[in-house]
Amino acid sequence: MGPFLEVIRSEETTGPVTSLALSSVNKFLSYGLIDPKCKSIVTTVENIADAVTHAKFVGTDQTSDAVVLMKILQVLRTLMLSPEGIWLTNESICEILLSCFRISFEPRLNELLRKCAENCLKDMVQLLFTRLPSFSEDFRKTNSVKQKLKMQTTGPMEPG
Repeated sequence: MGPFLEVIRSEETTGPVTSLALSSVNKFLSYGLIDPKCKSIVTTVENIADAVTHAKFVGTDQTSDAVVLMKILQVLRTLMLSPEGIWLTNESICEILLSCFRISFEPRLNELLRKCAENCLKDMVQLLFTRLPSFSEDFRKTNSVKQKLKMQTTGPMEPG
């Protein structure tokens, strides 16, 4: 999985190559190729979430870039909804949701991509609500996540 995640994180990789790496990671998740009983499952899932939420690529044209963003949404949705998604930390889930929100509220992107991001968010939130009974609240972690969210929302989302 490591080489694919390195490609996704690389600022020097073109959009089409990043798109292929994202498709590969999505297939690993979709086809159940990641063993949920593996000792390193938590690290693997966290690495996938981190790489995809912080994906970087050399932009080529608006259409190709939109395809990469669509693949990012696809991988994030698959990760959240897959059996491996239960191993995601609260912080990773917040990062995933924020990535989807950023795409859905970016006015420079086409409407189809923004609506796709909204649908991914809907599916993810629906899943989180079905999992509510299994959650336990850890106030120390909750406060750090709230602080992080507060810091992130005072950035590019503000009108200017």
